[in-house]
Amino acid sequence: MLVDVGGVVRHFVLNARGSGTSSENSTDTVSLRLRKGSSLAVITVKLSRGAFLADFAGEGLLNATVHAQATTVGVALVIGSATYHSDVAVTYTARLGKMGSARK
Repeated sequence: MLVDVGGVVRHFVLNARGSGTSSENSTDTVSLRLRKGSSLAVITVKLSRGAFLADFAGEGLLNATVHAQATTVGVALVIGSATYHSDVAVTYTARLGKMGSARK
């Protein structure tokens, strides 16, 4: 599975339970699970301990002190030969020069 979050691209191999770690950074994780009673899947991606500033700047995730700023982040998934893309609404909180977090 290939995951592109705001320009940060990671490759994952999922185990039988639907989770995996990135081959580029072992602290990056993904999990996939089906919603009960539905054919829809919930995919959770965690990118951590990386230098994402340049990639995320185009998504509005800047090196600034902000609290609960609403923005969208482009997310693409490639699973086998199928490609899926969505702009995901997130809430961004960051401290200048320290860290940032975007959560759905």
